[in-house]
Amino acid sequence: MRSYFVIPIACTLLAIPFAFRSSAVAQSAPPVMVQNIYPEIPVVPFETYCRLATDCVEFEIGESEAAYSACGIVCTRYKAKFISSARNVIQSDFFLYVGGSELTNPIVRVAGAPKFQLGERVIAFIHTDATNQERSLLGLEQGTYRLELEQGNPESTRVTGLHALAKESPAQFLARVHEIVNGQN
Repeated sequence: MRSYFVIPIACTLLAIPFAFRSSAVAQSAPPVMVQNIYPEIPVVPFETYCRLATDCVEFEIGESEAAYSACGIVCTRYKAKFISSARNVIQSDFFLYVGGSELTNPIVRVAGAPKFQLGERVIAFIHTDATNQERSLLGLEQGTYRLELEQGNPESTRVTGLHALAKESPAQFLARVHEIVNGQN
């Protein structure tokens, strides 16, 4: 008798065929529950993000895992590989906590929380908690900017997102944040 055993892995299902060798009956997995959280994130001017953030950082997304924030919220904790920053407060790799996780039961989904792919490069406004231990996104998706390559040329990488200017490079974007923070704009 051929059956399939289903294992949930990071929001995907992997069906593994196997044969029963005894008369034992396979038990079904507990149902996956989903908890949805709907925070109210107001749209605020770019200058507000620049001034409220601990730093604005360009980084590459590394491995992720489910974790709890210091205040007990289920999060996805990403290893963030530092590339550059606007304020130079953050200057090395760090862990980024993003509300919600598809790796837990119940699955916790936070409306407006971005989902990242391994190896993806982004720029984000980062908030550091009072203990300087936990870094999270300021404004969730609104404070997150995706980097897109034009025609596969790294020198033509452009920033996209709520406050990004047309054809703005990561260096130009971070320089604009730096100017606002230092009162030059």
